[in-house]
Amino acid sequence: MPRCTRLAVAVAVLLTARLCLAQPGEKVKVRVAYPPGTYTMTQTAQGDTVIKFGEQEQKSKSAETAVWDLIVAAPNDKGDKKVTLKLARIKSTEAAEKTTSYDSEKTGEGDAATAFVYKPLIGLPVQVTLDSDDSVVEVVGLDKLWNELAEKAKTDEEKSALVEARMGLGDKAIEQALRRLECVMPKAAVAVNDTWKGSMRVDMPIVGEIKARYDCKLVSADSAAGGQVAVIASEGRYENTSPKASKINGIDVTVTKLEVAEKSTLRVDVKTGLAQADQRTLEVNAEVKAKGEDGKDVNATVKTTNNSKVTIEPKKAGGPVVVPGVDDPTPKTGGTAGASDDATYGYKQDNPIRPGGEDEAHAYVARLRDAKGKKPGIGRITTLAGKIDIYDLDTSDGPVKLYISWGAGGDDRSKWRAPKGMSLAAE
Repeated sequence: MPRCTRLAVAVAVLLTARLCLAQPGEKVKVRVAYPPGTYTMTQTAQGDTVIKFGEQEQKSKSAETAVWDLIVAAPNDKGDKKVTLKLARIKSTEAAEKTTSYDSEKTGEGDAATAFVYKPLIGLPVQVTLDSDDSVVEVVGLDKLWNELAEKAKTDEEKSALVEARMGLGDKAIEQALRRLECVMPKAAVAVNDTWKGSMRVDMPIVGEIKARYDCKLVSADSAAGGQVAVIASEGRYENTSPKASKINGIDVTVTKLEVAEKSTLRVDVKTGLAQADQRTLEVNAEVKAKGEDGKDVNATVKTTNNSKVTIEPKKAGGPVVVPGVDDPTPKTGGTAGASDDATYGYKQDNPIRPGGEDEAHAYVARLRDAKGKKPGIGRITTLAGKIDIYDLDTSDGPVKLYISWGAGGDDRSKWRAPKGMSLAAE
C-alpha cells in the first residue's frame, strides 16, 4: 500500500494577539486582508489516519512543521496585490509500517522520497494574485513543480509522496485555504455572539468539486495593541459533489465519497484585516475506489483526524530558520530554572502554566527539559476554551500532558517555573 494520502488540505495565514475584553454589544466590521510587509509563517500539523481495504488495515501518525517566508507587495495602480510564498524549512515524520522522517536543514539525511518532493520546493516562489478587495484571484507555481517532478519520479515511494504533495500543496489547495478565510468573514458589521453562514465550491485535484458550508460566530472583539482583534469560531462541513476519476501511479482512482467536519478558531486584526490566528481540527471520512493490479475493483475507506496551527510574525533579519517547539533557541550561558513544588502545576486544566502570550508559550516549551535533561518531543497540540493549549509530550519517562495558558496576565520570564519533575533550560 502506498504512503498515506493526506486528504485534508491545510494552508492558512495567521498570528498571535494580546487580548482584553471589549465592550459588549459593540459592532465591528471584520474582513480578511493582507497588509504589505514581510512575515515568517510557521505551520504545525499532527494527523492520525486509518486506511482499510478489504480485510487489511493500515494505521499511521504524522507530524509536520513548515516555515514559510510570506512577502506581501504594495498594491499596483489598480489596487491588485502580489503575495509570494517561499518554503524556508520543513520537518516531517510519519509512523506507519515503518517510520520515515525528513528535515530540509539536515543535508543527506531522512527519507529519500520525501526529500525528492520537498528539496526542490525550498525557496520556490509561489505567486498569489489578489484583487483590489484582497480576494484571491489565482495561485501559481506549485502545480508546475509537481508536473516537472512527475516526469522524474522513478520509485513507487517517490510517486506516492508526489501524490500527497499534489493534493495538500497544489495551487488549488492554497486557493481553497485562502478562499475559506474569505468565506468565514461576516458580510456586515457584527456584535459579540452574532452568527452568520458562509459557503463556497472549489475544484480539487483527484477529489473533484468540493462544496463547503460554514456556521460562524463572533466569540469576542478584544482590544489589542493598536486596535482590536476579532475572534471568530466556525464549524464547517465539506463534501465532494462531483467525484472524478484520476490516475495515481498509473492506477485509476476515484474518491467516491468525501466528508469533512471542521472546527476552527480564527483571530483577525480588525484594523488591518490580517488573519492573525487560525487553529483547526478536521475529521475526514473518505471512500476510494481503485483498480487493482489484477484489474478488479478495490474499495478502501480513509479516516483521518488532523490538528493544525499556524503562526505569523514580522520577519526577523539574519539567523538560522528556527522551528518553535522543535529547535532550541540560540543557547546562552547559565543553568536551568527550578521546578514548581505544586504537583498539579501544569498537569491540571485549572492550574495551567501561564508564560504570557503565544510567543512566550512557544519559548517556554522550547526550554522544557524532562527528568533526564532531554528535550521532550511534541505530539498533538489541542486548544481549549479560554486560550489554553494541551501539549502532548514524549519524555524519557513516557507521555506527559501539559496545560499551558497563553492569554493575558502571564508570569514574567524571570518567574517562569517548570512543572514538577521537569526543568527549564536557560535562555
